[in-house]
Amino acid sequence: MKNKLTIAFLLLILISCAQLQTKNPMYICKDCGSFDLGKMTFKENIDVLSSKTEIFKTALVNQNNEEKDADQLAKNDVVKLYKYNFENQRNEILGDKLLNYNNEFFFTGLSILTTADKKILAYRATVFFEGDAKKIDQFITYLQSQNKESRMVQNKMEGDLSVYQWISDKHITQLVRSNQASKEEEMINGKRVVKYTNYVKLNYYNEAFIKNSNQDIVKSDIDFAVYNDKHFQKK
Repeated sequence: MKNKLTIAFLLLILISCAQLQTKNPMYICKDCGSFDLGKMTFKENIDVLSSKTEIFKTALVNQNNEEKDADQLAKNDVVKLYKYNFENQRNEILGDKLLNYNNEFFFTGLSILTTADKKILAYRATVFFEGDAKKIDQFITYLQSQNKESRMVQNKMEGDLSVYQWISDKHITQLVRSNQASKEEEMINGKRVVKYTNYVKLNYYNEAFIKNSNQDIVKSDIDFAVYNDKHFQKK
């Protein structure tokens, strides 16, 4: 009987450990562990999530949805939405692979959009990807497999960018990528290093964002605009 109880106890511990491993860290910071954007519940506490790293917080305010530094808001400003921008210059603050999407692709930049009362609505993840562009193609194929029930839209924008969207009543996934690699030069340890990178931006908007018509607020926002026909090249 004791052996059965011991085995049952050990199994319970193993199951609990496995469940903990599938959850994201409570915080986003360089030493907090890898944060999986694909596992976001959108019920996270944004103040807790951002409390252990540097952020730049802005607000979209008033009738014209002007973006202001959150520390410089006037008493009569009416906040529509907040943007929590996680700082990561030269990948030194958060590192170069802290943010992932189901371990299929990695990002270095992150902004999170919230309501005025700090409920998470959307995120924007970015990276200047250095490597074989086929990896981006594979990630797009993966997103397609994850969004089979959504309507897919594919278009091109000015500036040699392609847009992929998966749209449903409950969420929108939007990926933007450059079609050609950009050449970058920088000095590392006194030597000139040439890099070729492709820009990739992933936006995810949840059901609350869609139902509360927040698209109108961010329609001119460089970070969170949901692209539509007016943004695309005419065929």
